[in-house]
Parts: sequence; C-alpha cells; structure tokens
Amino acid sequence: MDHTYVNVPIFGGGSRALNIAAGTSTIIVGANGSGKTRLGVLLENQIPPLFVQRIAAQKSLTLRDDISLISFERANNFLRFGGPDFQGAHKSHGRWASKPATHLLNDVDALMQALFSAHNRVASEHLKERKSNPNIEIPVTKLEKSKQIWEQLLPHRVLEITEASIQVIPLGSTASARYSGSEMSDGERGIVYFLGQSLVAPDNAVIIVDEPESHVHRAILRRLWNAFRKNPRELM
Repeated sequence: MDHTYVNVPIFGGGSRALNIAAGTSTIIVGANGSGKTRLGVLLENQIPPLFVQRIAAQKSLTLRDDISLISFERANNFLRFGGPDFQGAHKSHGRWASKPATHLLNDVDALMQALFSAHNRVASEHLKERKSNPNIEIPVTKLEKSKQIWEQLLPHRVLEITEASIQVIPLGSTASARYSGSEMSDGERGIVYFLGQSLVAPDNAVIIVDEPESHVHRAILRRLWNAFRKNPRELM
C-alpha cells in the first residue's frame, strides 16, 4: 500500500481527506481531551487491518523472562489481532476488548514472540543453507537490529539475546550486575517496544502512535523516533 486516504471530521460538520503516503510521517497535536485518541481509532478503522498497527497511549510494557516460542505466523496474528489464531475480523474484541479508545494495551508478549520467532526462523534457514554453502553471508535478524539500535541509544548498556529472553549488561561492571528484561527501566523497555513494533510491521504499513513521548527520556527521544520512522528495510 503506497498511500491511503482517510477522512478526518471537521468541527462544525463535514470532513477533510488526509493522504497518508508511504515513507512519510503525519503529526497530529492537540490539548488533553481534544480527541486525539479517538481520532486515532477512527483512522485505524478506515485502514485495512492488514496495513495498520495502532499503539495506544495506555499500555503495559511489562516484559517476561520466559517467552513462549510459537510460529511467526501465529505470533504475528497475536500481535496484530489479539490472538494467535485471530484474523482482521477479530481485531476489535481481540486486541482492543471492544474498547479501542480506553483499553489497556498489553501486546509486549506478542511482540517479543514475533521478534524471537522471526529470529529463530532466520537462524534455522541460515543453518540449512550454510551446510551447502559455508561462505553464505550471515543475515542480521530484526531482533539483532533492534539490539544494535538499542545499544546506540544507550551506549552504557549491552543487550544480550539468549534462546528466549533478553538480558542487560552494564558496561564496565561485574557479571553479577547484569539484569533480566523484566528488570529494565521504563525507558529501556520503551525503546525495545517501539523499535520492535517498527521492525515487525508489514511493508508500507501505517503505524499510529498515541503519545509517542511516553516512557522515553527527552535526551534520546529524537534519535529514537528518527530510527522508528525509517522504513524497516532501511533499518535492516
């Protein structure tokens, strides 16, 4: 989808067509209570579910240390529609519990499952190909790219990827100073979350982010969103 048109209602009646083009950003600002969240819901409902991902302002960023690995297809369905066996028609009640403007979004587990399942699939395919061609180029997965950008934004930390979890190692510290993903600060988890959402989004998808400034310190906010706005192919 190179671009899509959505109708934005105008105070006093009528509407205005908003052209959302691939590779561009549209920023909507307004005071508290002016209706930004409900406008995001309205825009989401006008875009085909396969091409839109809305990230709510009210969301849980609690990371688990025991990610359950499932296939990428089921993890992607879980992330986008609210259940591993759900499709677009289930999105309203599966992802949003039929309360799209007020429901507390809790899709961190689904996001991590999608990142790890894609990572494991690439690793498995590379191992298979490497048996016949040992000189084949080593691929960089979306999870590894997320790690690279995370470490650029937080250069005093190293993100370690294990079989089904992540850990943080402070630079210059002893091994005992490392801590699990569940013990990350809000900002550290927020960066993992936003980068992951950008990387697993379908090509040319519309990503609607409500309150993009939440959880992340202002010192790195600009760099994070410059990375987030890039096409996932550019990030890779």
